[in-house]
This record gives sequence, C-alpha cells and structure tokens, in this order.
Amino acid sequence: MKKLLLFLTFFTLIYIDLHSQVPGVIYTPSSSVLGRSVMDPNGDGYVSSSNQGFSTIDYSSGSEMRMIALPVMEGEPLGDIVTGGSGGHTDIANFTRTGQSTGITGPNSVFVLKRTVNGVAYLVFRFRLGGASTATKGYSVLMDIDGNFGTIWNGNNPGFDREVVFETGTNGRVAIYRHENNNAGQLMASFNVTDHSQRSVAFSNAGGSTDYFYDYFIPLTSLNAPGIVRMAAATITSAGSGITGTVSDFNGVDDKKYGNNQLLIMQELINIFPGVSLDALDENFNAANWLMKSIAPTVNIGIITSSTSISGTSKEPNGTLITVFKNGVQIGTATVTNGTWTLSGVSGLLAGDLITSRATANGKSIS
Repeated sequence: MKKLLLFLTFFTLIYIDLHSQVPGVIYTPSSSVLGRSVMDPNGDGYVSSSNQGFSTIDYSSGSEMRMIALPVMEGEPLGDIVTGGSGGHTDIANFTRTGQSTGITGPNSVFVLKRTVNGVAYLVFRFRLGGASTATKGYSVLMDIDGNFGTIWNGNNPGFDREVVFETGTNGRVAIYRHENNNAGQLMASFNVTDHSQRSVAFSNAGGSTDYFYDYFIPLTSLNAPGIVRMAAATITSAGSGITGTVSDFNGVDDKKYGNNQLLIMQELINIFPGVSLDALDENFNAANWLMKSIAPTVNIGIITSSTSISGTSKEPNGTLITVFKNGVQIGTATVTNGTWTLSGVSGLLAGDLITSRATANGKSIS
C-alpha cells in the first residue's frame, strides 16, 4: 500500500508539471472568487480564448481577455537586463515562437486592461517574462499623471507620480506607491498577493524555453488618477518600487543602447508615450493608433555647399524611414541601419540652407 501511495503521489506531481506547461493554462490561479472573476472571466483555468490553450498567438484574438499592449519604442529584446539571467524571470520577453516563420516585433510584452466586475472598475496588468520563479522581485508600472516630467523629484525619479507593483516572494503583495514631490515610495494601498495575481504559461518561447505571464490587478479608483496618464513598465531586482529600487529591464526598449541608464530611459520613454485615460482602456479601446511618437533624428554637422550626401543618427529601429528636408521642402528619404542613416545623391545646396529630418516608424513620426 505504501509503495502504491508513493507511486500515485509521484505520478500526480508529474501530471501537474506536464499540465502546467500547456500554453495558456493558469498554473497559479487567484485564491479569491473576485480575483478569478477579474482575471479568468469564464472560469476555465486558462488565459487563452478556450480551454484548448494557445495555438497561434497568445494575445489579441488568442487571449480570453483582450489585453491592450503598451506602446513600445521597439520590440522588446531579450538579454538587455541590468541584473539577472538572460531569458529569466526579470527579463521581459517579446512574442517569438520556435517553429513559426518569424518573431513579431510589435507591442506584445506588457499589457493593461480595464475590466468592470459587479459594477467596480479594475485595472489588470500582464507581463510576458522569459522565465518564472518564486524569488523576491517586482513587476512595476510607473505612471506620470500630471504631465510634469523631466524635473528630478528625488533620487531616480524624473517625474513619476504613481506606481503599481506586483511584489513576489514570501511577503508578496500588490502595492500602489505615491511618488509625488518628495514622497518617494509612500505606500498608498496594498492588496493580498494571492488574491490579486495569477500566473500562466505563455505560447511564446523567446529564449528557446517557455515564457510566462504574470498578471495582477487593482481597483481603478485606488490610483486616484482621473486624468491623462503616461506609463513605463519595468521589472525590479527586489520586491519593491522601481524608483527606490534597481530596475532590471524596461519594457519596449533596448536598455543596453542607453548604457542601462535608468533615468535616461525613463525620460525617453515618457517623452514619447501617448497619454491616455485609464478609464478608456477597456476591450472597446482602439489600440491601432496608440503608438509611441518617433524619437527625433539628428543631422550630422559638416554639411557644405558641395556635399553630395547628408547623414545623421536615429534611436529608432532598423528600417525606420528618415525624410530629409531643405528649407522645409522634402529632398529625399533614407532608412535607419544600426542607428545611422545617409541620404545620397544630394546636390544644389546653398549657404544658409536649413536641413532638417523626420523619423517615421510604424505610422508614427516626429521631426
């Protein structure tokens, strides 16, 4: 009897482990009725559109909740972290699936959605991560709610006013911090972590192994942010704030391009983020035009009247279109390659000509 019991226990553990790897399955569900109602509306134990799991993509039409992807500067690269292992549980991942023709480089790494359950509005956040762990970490959405950004309030804060963090580990919680003025890291509210979070298996495997979704939610009113909001998402190396702690990885940007300079990345992300009302982010939200503004390209100095080419730099991804103007009139286009661009075949330049450029990527543009 003891041998049989041990065998059955071992078999059950194997079954649970195998079952947990089905793409779409919620392997750590919310412990409360409310949490399951908010994050698993049909109650089938899957974040996929059916209990058959994901088959093609794990967001948009493939997802039970039509989560809205946060706009990004570029598809989130793997391995651009400050600390931790590449493809690990602090490395935000992009949708890439082995066996499919190509990875998708658009916004599909961190998501948000407003859901109303029993007349109460909640904000749900989702992170796609290269790995899963029970370690003590933070998964943060930083918010500018007053449009005042660029002045360093204190330490590592260039103007964020709110922050929502899924703090994992033994003393985990879902926390809301206030960062206004000199109130860095002031706790506004906290929620039971097992009630207000869930974890599931993503369909992607960006680093060659299974990726995971970490979901968590808060009541919308607990933020006290009724106006236009700009956001930046990041993972934290400890269970706490990204302002008072150390950011491991920012969403939608190659951190290494900025030397992992936390302040510089924050400022760049927020300055081009398209502000939005949190109340508008429900399943009827039209995300097609919710795009980051392009970062203005630069024109290199040294242009003279006999120049036959004009070059410059851009922080936009490879392939971004650069339009070059002389005195406001277009004279040609070039594309970005590894941070630089060159327009050839230039002629007829005169002393005093004003040369400017504009970047256009994914339908967004800025001069």
